[in-house]
This record gives sequence, C-alpha cells and structure tokens, in this order.
Amino acid sequence: MSVKFDSKGSEVFVNKLESTIRKSYRLSYYFWFMATLWTVFVAVLFFFNSISIKKEFSSLAHQEANASFNKDVVYRRWATING
Repeated sequence: MSVKFDSKGSEVFVNKLESTIRKSYRLSYYFWFMATLWTVFVAVLFFFNSISIKKEFSSLAHQEANASFNKDVVYRRWATING
C-alpha cells in the first residue's frame, strides 16, 4: 500500500484516490459504450423505418397508378360506346 505524508505528518492513502480514479475511468468507458450502443440502436431503427416508409409509398403509388389506368380504360370504353 502506498503511503504518503502531508505537512502535518498524518498518513494519506493514495490507493483510495487511485481506486476512485479507476472507477471514474470505468464509468467513462461504460458511458461511451452505452452512448455508442444507443446510437447504433437508433440508426438501425431509422434504417428499418425508412425501408418501411419507402415500401409504403411504393405501394401507394402503385395503387394510384392502377386507379388512374382503370379510370382511363373506363372513360375510353364509354367514349367508344357513345361515340
């Protein structure tokens, strides 16, 4: 155990300070690990959400195109019949 003396001659234990510093570094590593994990989690959710939105818009555009095509077909048939 490392022992140092202050100006009054009483013992100051350096190990306690070193232990506190190590705990501080450990907390810092945990914090950055959790922050990175959270960032990756949010990025993955964003990626899957953007894929889902793209599929939804594509499906909606396809439905609208079919509706427009069917409307044109019906109008042309009516026009052909009624001349």
